[in-house]
Amino acid sequence: MQKRTPPIAALYARYSHPNQSATSIDDQVRRCRDVAQREGLVIEEEFHFIDRAISGKSDSTHRRTGYAELLAAIAAGAVDVLLTDEVSRIARDSVELAALKALVVRHNVRFIAANGIDSANPHWELYYEISSALATHAIRELRFRVERGMKGQLERGYMLAPPPYGYRTRRCDDEAAGGTAWEVHDAECAIVREMYALRAKGQSYTR
Repeated sequence: MQKRTPPIAALYARYSHPNQSATSIDDQVRRCRDVAQREGLVIEEEFHFIDRAISGKSDSTHRRTGYAELLAAIAAGAVDVLLTDEVSRIARDSVELAALKALVVRHNVRFIAANGIDSANPHWELYYEISSALATHAIRELRFRVERGMKGQLERGYMLAPPPYGYRTRRCDDEAAGGTAWEVHDAECAIVREMYALRAKGQSYTR
């Protein structure tokens, strides 16, 4: 496919968790724009593809509407250059990252990551593969640490899930009686008692 002049550039930005700062998107966009300016590229707003508070893991790909729109734009030949802050923003799954690389190669799209990867470099695929492996490994390490921590908390008697309606949990750090204690939540408890009383009088569950 013959390249347009000037080329049409797009960017993709994503952050993973609702507890992360939403300004992460602004920071990623700024870095992509800085690179674009250095390369003489312009990224129009319509080619900003964004996903907020969605993991880059494989089981979250179907929820990433911004990513889906990006892939569609590349497949349609609407994009000449793709910029992102770093490979892990695209995904944290080696299969997905391999599919993205195949797509940009097939459609002759230049891939640029602000942390130094550029498909204009003949060795870019090596750097891409290394970044892909690191991004995937980071998720595996995180999963291991989370599971290890959760198991440890359970063994120490602490509760992981929220308590049922009508209760609150209190962490007990005393060595002799460590763990999680349930305490009645007065306002919610009143509603629970009312529900039981209505049911005892013959009220249906639906009503």
